[in-house]
Amino acid sequence: MLFENIFGMTPFMKMYTFHKREFELEDNPVFSLFEQLILESPSSAFECGPKVTPSTIHVGRFRLGYEQRNNREAFEAILLFLQKVGRCDNVRLNREIFNTLIDENIDFSRVMKMGIGIDSRKEDSDSKVKFYIMIRGYLEKVNQTLSFHQHIKDLRNYPIGDVFGFGINLYFDGRTDIEIYPLLTPKEIQDHELIEKLKLGEALADFAGEYHSLHISFDGRGGRILHFHPMHPSRFVQLLNNRQLSILYSNVPIINYLFHKSGEVAPLAVSFSLIEKEIRARNIENINLQYTLTYKS
Repeated sequence: MLFENIFGMTPFMKMYTFHKREFELEDNPVFSLFEQLILESPSSAFECGPKVTPSTIHVGRFRLGYEQRNNREAFEAILLFLQKVGRCDNVRLNREIFNTLIDENIDFSRVMKMGIGIDSRKEDSDSKVKFYIMIRGYLEKVNQTLSFHQHIKDLRNYPIGDVFGFGINLYFDGRTDIEIYPLLTPKEIQDHELIEKLKLGEALADFAGEYHSLHISFDGRGGRILHFHPMHPSRFVQLLNNRQLSILYSNVPIINYLFHKSGEVAPLAVSFSLIEKEIRARNIENINLQYTLTYKS
């Protein structure tokens, strides 16, 4: 178990293989293509994103991230990956929105990061790939993206400005949608007027002082998902008091220990995604745990 017989691999392949073995994930064509992408593209971050629900733990969720210096090479690798995924059996990717927002004319000098993720489910129709991007000072691309996003009341109250992140979900059954990720920085979290305007005070009260920043996204009905970046992840896990989450999180210190002498990678960055309605009801049953390995700069 653990990292037995995989010490010749890159850090990202070690972590990916550990995760697959630990949770007994079965191989499939999309996993094989993603493994090839890990090995052959200039990625700088690798993320595992297991999801806790009342009935199960869904673990087939991974993401590769790329920094600005590798934008063009990463873009070409992502395009090739999407083409290959689209040729798999029972997969029908609709790339119309993707091709409109992310074309060859995109200004890479304004792209801070990009990434590609997979979410493999038992039902092919629920599986998807997701493209992520973060841009700076690119107002025309912000406005273009928002034109494809679902209507959200008072959306302009959110801190959508110089730095803007969004994702494009490409489901295997041809559905496509856009996610945006307004960011509340430490300064904005302390801005009581802003928190009041966004009506977030009640949802954030139980976590005061436990996180340094917060992303917000929206589900298909406009409900908010709060993505917490905690100061002390282990304490945040204790605060949530969910047995399944505690079991999942136990992998984080194991992976940190196994990599701490390598000198190649930084300690895992950890975040938690919670449904606002569940927070307000004090009945948190659905939790996304993300832990991300990055190369040291």
